[in-house]
Amino acid sequence: MLETNWRLTAHGYGVPDSYGGSGPLYTEEMARSRAAFFDDRFCDQFELALLFLQNCDRRKTLNRNASSYGMKHTAENISREFGVRTDLGNYVANGVFIAAAAYDGYELRPVDTFSLNANLNISERSRKLFKDRDWVRHRLTDQPI
Repeated sequence: MLETNWRLTAHGYGVPDSYGGSGPLYTEEMARSRAAFFDDRFCDQFELALLFLQNCDRRKTLNRNASSYGMKHTAENISREFGVRTDLGNYVANGVFIAAAAYDGYELRPVDTFSLNANLNISERSRKLFKDRDWVRHRLTDQPI
């Protein structure tokens, strides 16, 4: 996956502007952030994101209301609030969420040219339902994430 997308880092698409956009600091952070994908804790984050994504429905087109950054927070909150797979931790890096979505076959596009975040084709219904505590509690009881 990293071979086909040179911009993908643990931050998302690229690195934050605080690294300057070019030069040695930027290059070092790109390399460090891409290498981080192979760290055990990032593998746990990938698994948590994948468990969340596999319980979402997809739509045919990108959902401009569903960004990787917002959805990664939803996955984290579900893990924390409902104790879902706490053995994996309860943090997911934005780039790891993007990688998990790509692995699971989601369509992804950067939100805009300079954004770290991606829009994905998660259904609006899934996006809203995962904010409904009662639905999540029911879903986790009947079909654990």
